[in-house]
Amino acid sequence: MDSFYALLVLALIIERLLEIGVVLIPGLEDTKLKLKDTLDYKQFVLKLKRGVLVAGMVLGMLFCFFLNFGILNSVFPEQISASNRFDHLITGIIAGSGSEPVHHIIKIIIGIRQKLIPSRAIE
Repeated sequence: MDSFYALLVLALIIERLLEIGVVLIPGLEDTKLKLKDTLDYKQFVLKLKRGVLVAGMVLGMLFCFFLNFGILNSVFPEQISASNRFDHLITGIIAGSGSEPVHHIIKIIIGIRQKLIPSRAIE
């Protein structure tokens, strides 16, 4: 269960770093204000959201590769090695998506784990 908390903390850190990064980009707020109440505003916001999501996923993958961190090993300890790069890639994408999706994914993974290993006590 500790790895799930670590995933949530990593997601929160990445989310906060992205929020800070968006605020520090010069001219971004000015562009948003200029485009307010126009059709281009929706397109601008959509592009910004997509860019932030991609940047978050890349940042998450970099963190997971650098820290050698993955959650699939915790869920399926005998099937997936702790040094598996695929585990780091998936964990980085999940962490980089933000904290809200992480909450949902953790619930899904715990549900799958409980169905697969019903007799084993889950921490």
